[in-house]
Amino acid sequence: MEAVEENISTDAGLLVFRQWDQKLGFMEGFAQQPDDRRGVPDHSLLEMVRNRVFGILAGYEDLNDHDVLRSDAVFKLLANRLPDDDDLASQPTILTI
Repeated sequence: MEAVEENISTDAGLLVFRQWDQKLGFMEGFAQQPDDRRGVPDHSLLEMVRNRVFGILAGYEDLNDHDVLRSDAVFKLLANRLPDDDDLASQPTILTI
């Protein structure tokens, strides 16, 4: 029998904060402020802002936590991705914002 990898997360409570932010638009407004000088980015500023802010809300204050969170199903949903989509930005990429 083949092992099945499941997308499991303990941070599903963050989805409520995501809905709240969608109504208020705080993170969208914040992501529009910096000038993005990257050529062809793999990750939008909004996606990286969401990763960082929701990471802090979940108690992941250190940027190095994002090297694991980038594969987390809930964090992908928070960034408008599906759990099976490519990983989110890593710690060195988020550091650029």
